[in-house]
Amino acid sequence: MHMMLKKIIEHNDSWHDPMMLPDIALAVNRIKNAKAKNEVLAVYGDYDADGITATIIMQSCLEEFGVKTIKYIPDRSEEGYGLNKNAIDKLKAEGVGLIVTVDCGIASRVEINYAKGIGIDTIVTDHHNCPEELPSCIAVVNPKREDSLYPCKFLAGAGVAYKVACALIGIEASEKFLEYAAIGTVADVVDICDENRKIVSEGLKKINSDPSLGVAALMQTASKTAADSTTLAYILGPRINCAGRMEHPDSAYKLLRADNATDASEFAEKLNNLNKERQKCEQEIYEEAIEEIKRRSFQNDKVIIAGGYNWNPGVIGIVAAKITERAYKPCILIAYGNDGTGRASGRSIEGFNLYEALKASESFLIKYGGHSQAAGLSIMRENEENFRKAINDYAEKVFTKDMTVKKVYIDSLINPEVITVKGVEELSMLEPFGTGNEKPVFAIANAKIADMKELSEGKHLKLTLRKNDCTLDAIAFGQGPLAKKLYKGMGIHVSGNLEINDYTGRSQIIVKDILYK
Repeated sequence: MHMMLKKIIEHNDSWHDPMMLPDIALAVNRIKNAKAKNEVLAVYGDYDADGITATIIMQSCLEEFGVKTIKYIPDRSEEGYGLNKNAIDKLKAEGVGLIVTVDCGIASRVEINYAKGIGIDTIVTDHHNCPEELPSCIAVVNPKREDSLYPCKFLAGAGVAYKVACALIGIEASEKFLEYAAIGTVADVVDICDENRKIVSEGLKKINSDPSLGVAALMQTASKTAADSTTLAYILGPRINCAGRMEHPDSAYKLLRADNATDASEFAEKLNNLNKERQKCEQEIYEEAIEEIKRRSFQNDKVIIAGGYNWNPGVIGIVAAKITERAYKPCILIAYGNDGTGRASGRSIEGFNLYEALKASESFLIKYGGHSQAAGLSIMRENEENFRKAINDYAEKVFTKDMTVKKVYIDSLINPEVITVKGVEELSMLEPFGTGNEKPVFAIANAKIADMKELSEGKHLKLTLRKNDCTLDAIAFGQGPLAKKLYKGMGIHVSGNLEINDYTGRSQIIVKDILYK
């Protein structure tokens, strides 16, 4: 096992030459030219954690290079994703001669042409899928370009920004940006393989040894003394994301740019409170959506669609994911404004391509975009029913019986007696975990429930499993209602991830699924 893990780690333990990225030389030369001409550069980012961390990386490296910069991050609710003409006009008024995008721009061909028309050049650095026709600009730095020779195609926006920094100011000078690149990479749910593994691994070392003031304050506010990939995914990432979801992303930007502990602590506390508001808002929308779905019997549809007024459009994607998880059906939630215009976010299940489903129903939509498992759209209220019928008609044609069965992929079938603290600790050699390098999933078959207790007022469930005269603790988060169907002495199969309990020091399994008769 040690040799196998060593080979996996060594295979992924390398940096790629940033100059292999398409158009990187053109981008660097244009930035050098801007410095020589004393031009003002604008870093144009996005409002999510990947976009904000990418903005921090790019602006910081440009400043270190000696270029005067300003930043622009659009408002999610007022402006939406990507470049827009009003923002470009504002940048022109501030004397900007060159825009450098991060985590966006690849689909902004019209807006980039507009900028060119008023005398602003653009460099695009992005990681999203490329359209057939690339924007006409100075450079398009994107590892997903068809002509790209860059070995790692799955860099996040922050990862691309980091590689541009390496090309501009050097690898050693850019190391301090790895903590931001790690946060953006994990938060954007890109594959944690190849160079992304190195980015996250090295970024975590930076966070745990010498974090920036902003990251340190956010860790402290969240009562975390050490970080791993789970911390990035569920603690730091959501708190940075919630700024753009609940108000303007500037709060997260100012936290990560803080140059004194007082400001860092203040903004970290603000994000922590915003995250609590986000969780409350999320729960309220979830309850309203479930009520609407039941009232109109939408739970019988193959694709669940529900809409509501005054729902926060920055939160509905999270809620749609929860409903998809609960019902195991694609779900689209629509947040309507007072004028009847709706902004929606959807999540899908394995095997059902949500983007293709929207394409088949596009006559009822204003616009849409996304990919197979997640998508966004806008729609008028009066078209909701026709849209619901159209997308479900499409689903009727493509749905298979296999799609309706939730799947949990098992890495190994084991017995409790082989689960030791040392063995579980060895699994950490596979860190950092994430998309493309998931935590190993283990299954225990035919275990008996020796004890059972509900936690957090029935929200979660704690089981003591017994098999072969050995016991193992099992925690089933969010599965408290199962207590009504299970009983002591009952035989069950469980699957999940193995962990060490921080308080007891004992091994336990964090349950992903429970099967019983």
